[in-house]
Amino acid sequence: MQTIKNIFISALLVIFVGVNQPFAVETKFHTPKPDSHSSPITLATIDFLLPGYGMYVQNEKWTGALYFGLNIISLGSIYFAYRHWRYSESVYQAGAWRQRQEMDHIYLEDPTGSGYASLQELENRAGRAQLFFAVSILANVVLRSLSAYHSWLHATELHEQNGPRYEFYPDAQGKFTGRVGYSFQF
Repeated sequence: MQTIKNIFISALLVIFVGVNQPFAVETKFHTPKPDSHSSPITLATIDFLLPGYGMYVQNEKWTGALYFGLNIISLGSIYFAYRHWRYSESVYQAGAWRQRQEMDHIYLEDPTGSGYASLQELENRAGRAQLFFAVSILANVVLRSLSAYHSWLHATELHEQNGPRYEFYPDAQGKFTGRVGYSFQF
C-alpha cells in the first residue's frame, strides 16, 4: 500500500511540477557552425567573392538568395553593357575609317534604324556605352561590398551575442566586482 501511495504522489508531483517547467522551443538565432568560415572577416571575404554565401551560412537563406540573385542580374548587365559598348565602338571606328576616305563631312546610316547620324553622334553613343559599362561594373562592386558588409555585421552580432560576457558593477562597499560568463542567445 505504501508503494502505491508513493507512486501516486510521485505522479502528482510530475504532473503539477512538470507542467510549470519550460518546454523546449526551437531557437530563433543559431550559432555559427564551428568551421573555417566562422570568423566574420573570413565570412565577409568569401561573401565578397560569392555574394549571398555569408547570409546563407548564417541561416538567412532569403537574404542570401536575394544577394545572389542581384549579383546574377548585375553580372548580366555587365555582359550586355560590354557587348553594347564594343558594338558602338566598332560602328564608330567603321564610320571614322569611312570619313577618312571622303573629303566632305558625311552622314552615315544609323545602325539603330533612326535615320542618319554624324560621326560625332556615333562617337558620343560609343562614349555613353562605355560609361554604362563602367557604371555596371561599379554597381556590381557596390553590391558585393554591401553583401560582404551585411554578412560581416550579422556574424559580428552573433559572435557578440554568443560570446563570453564580462560584467563589472559596483558592490555595497563601492568597489567594482567583475563577473565572467558565457551566454547563448536563443
